[in-house]
Amino acid sequence: METKIEFRPRLEEAVRKAGGDISEAKRHGLIYAVERVEGALRQEVPVRSGNLASHGISSYVTDNEGVINITARNAAGDNYAVYLRYGTGIYGPKGRPIRPTTKKALYFPGAKHPVKSVKGIKPNDFDDRALRKANVQNSFETGVRNYLDKIGG
Repeated sequence: METKIEFRPRLEEAVRKAGGDISEAKRHGLIYAVERVEGALRQEVPVRSGNLASHGISSYVTDNEGVINITARNAAGDNYAVYLRYGTGIYGPKGRPIRPTTKKALYFPGAKHPVKSVKGIKPNDFDDRALRKANVQNSFETGVRNYLDKIGG
């Protein structure tokens, strides 16, 4: 997921006036915003096993014109979060039921066997909800203000 953050002129002016470092102020703002987004993701991600919510959300911050990149993965590192986000089977990009490719039937614990096909899972825009909940621009500005408080500005 990706979102854009604006380093508004009034914030830049406040940092300069306080004698602060612009890059350091941005870093504080980005880290604060990412922490808020990570927390919101953990609340919004669908939970079946709990792997993605408890172990699978990692982030990295790049100061590329204020773009934040956050990667959500499960502990195994596969595309589980992508499948949750965009759906699978008839609900996903291929738009067709999930069928076995190497066996005669699919296997799911607790399912009535044999299972010849399944519809898949519906898409879930948990990442968009997390971004809205985290109010990224506001969180960024709070992080910059925290930096200003720290340096006495």
